[in-house]
Amino acid sequence: MKSKWIVNLSSKDLNENQLSILEKDLKFAPTPRKIPRMEIVTEVENAIIHLDEINKALVRTDVTNILRRAKPPKDNMSKQERMTLKDL
Repeated sequence: MKSKWIVNLSSKDLNENQLSILEKDLKFAPTPRKIPRMEIVTEVENAIIHLDEINKALVRTDVTNILRRAKPPKDNMSKQERMTLKDL
C-alpha cells in the first residue's frame, strides 16, 4: 500500500500499521490512559499561590472533588495502535 500523505525520509521501511498511525490527522492526540492528578495539583498550587488561605482552601476542596470523580476519556486507539506508536 502506497500512501499519498506520508513521505518516508528515513531509511526504515514502514509497515501498514505504522503508515496507518502516521496517516492520522495532525490534530490527532492519543487519549491519556490515566488522569495526571499530580501534575494538575502542582499546577493548581502554582496558580493559587497569591490567594488568601480561605480561598486556597476552597480551590483545593473543589479540585479534590473534581479529581475524585474524574475518569480518563474513552481510549481512541487500539492496543495494536499503541504498540505501533511506541515502536515508531
